[in-house]
Amino acid sequence: MIFRILDGGAGSELHDLGYHVHEDPLWSARLLDTNPGAIKQLHKSYLEAGADTIITVTYQATVAGFEKFLGVSTERATELIKSGVSLAREACHEVPPNLKKGTERRVAGSVGPYGVFLHDGSEYSGYYVESMTQKDGKYLCHGEKFSEAIQIVMSSDQVIAAGINCTHPSYISELLDSLRPLQISKPIIVKPNSGEGWKSGVGWCGRGEQSPLEAHLTAWVDKGATWIGGCCRIKPHDIKTLKEYVEHIVK
Repeated sequence: MIFRILDGGAGSELHDLGYHVHEDPLWSARLLDTNPGAIKQLHKSYLEAGADTIITVTYQATVAGFEKFLGVSTERATELIKSGVSLAREACHEVPPNLKKGTERRVAGSVGPYGVFLHDGSEYSGYYVESMTQKDGKYLCHGEKFSEAIQIVMSSDQVIAAGINCTHPSYISELLDSLRPLQISKPIIVKPNSGEGWKSGVGWCGRGEQSPLEAHLTAWVDKGATWIGGCCRIKPHDIKTLKEYVEHIVK
């Protein structure tokens, strides 16, 4: 069984480090222009924690968005998007690899849906297209079954892995169970959020003392997840815990 350790949240972690990105229409992508060093340090923190695959901070990066909210040219906007890859690669080169587990490091490009360009939150509601956002442990917000959507995605030769991103951890096990009858041979990704909610003027709230990764890892692995990381509010120390767990079970 081959495991890959993915990174954790970007925007939420940068916010905790003092960069006020949550009320910004470009979110963490603005820092590609204003503070690229902060983005590189973010990547390095996850690599140091044990991640072997890091994702570029380009989810909210679009040419039109940069033109509008940064006031830059098309050429500069394109350069900034490319710089997201360069920063991640530089971080990989600057953090010594874990010789104990020689998994090849990878940089994955984050490409947000069309809704991120609209800057109205519709990437979560999916109102502009058929929704792929998760409603509960079985269905997407538009009403389709999660398992059927994954089956369609996995049937493409262009897809090497697919799964669940930025979903409440309490839904993950049931979603993985729904995939079992499909006997999927490609890697299944689990990248949940912390289960917290965001309230304007208050911040993140609702997380207990125990990390959702610690509470659910064994079940997720038993149910077939092999590429595991986190999204919003999953921090470097959570990824460290995940790395230690995986190293223990694959001895």
